[in-house]
Amino acid sequence: MKDKKKVEELIEQGKFYFLNKQYDEAISEFQKALKLDPKNARVLYNLGVVHESRGDIEMAKTLYTKALEIDPKLSEAQKHLDKLVGTSEED
Repeated sequence: MKDKKKVEELIEQGKFYFLNKQYDEAISEFQKALKLDPKNARVLYNLGVVHESRGDIEMAKTLYTKALEIDPKLSEAQKHLDKLVGTSEED
């Protein structure tokens, strides 16, 4: 149970870094959370958002897809994935 609380703290810290455009720090926090809980769809989704913001579209798509495999109801991940797939097809 302690790990779950730690994962939540790491997610919040990662979001804080992301909002302050400290992308490397955000990725680091989300990766720590992923080590504690490798099947956490929210962590994968948040990592995807950071990678998308950095322009690493392929990595973002991979992370969103993994998040949706774990939690098909994670609509935010689906929206981001649909947007990325749509843009890559237009290029």
